[in-house]
Amino acid sequence: MINLLALDTRNLLKAAFEISYFSRGAWSYDSVLLMSPLERDLAVEFINKRLEAASKSPSPVY
Repeated sequence: MINLLALDTRNLLKAAFEISYFSRGAWSYDSVLLMSPLERDLAVEFINKRLEAASKSPSPVY
């Protein structure tokens, strides 16, 4: 059980870091940690959608 909690904590911190990085300063790391799990999932979905759309562009901007 402790290993499962440690894995969940690692995944949460990784997602928070990725959201704050890809939001380009719109969300700070601290504010992302205060988001609910649903809000973080929605942010990850949005970022992935935008990255996918940008990769199909002739001149992608990351």
